Amino acid sequence: MTRKLTRVEIRLAAAFLAAPDGDWRFTLSIARAIRVPAWRLYPPMDRWEQDNWIQAQWFEQGTNRPRRRGYRLTVKGRSELAAALA
Repeated sequence: MTRKLTRVEIRLAAAFLAAPDGDWRFTLSIARAIRVPAWRLYPPMDRWEQDNWIQAQWFEQGTNRPRRRGYRLTVKGRSELAAALA
């Protein structure tokens, strides 16, 4: 089931679909690539995670550095987002 994407979601979907399968993407790098404030990415990514379109995981960065949350598309997410953009 595809749904209509917002402008931010369209840019976000394009960024995820441009990444090779299985590559982890991080919020700040995506935000910089699509020129959107990082805080605007969290609501759609939360929805996509609940819909099983993306998978999220915490990554440790070493001593005295905060963890980062990485995201990657699932098989379902790749097909749903490709259909929504078509």
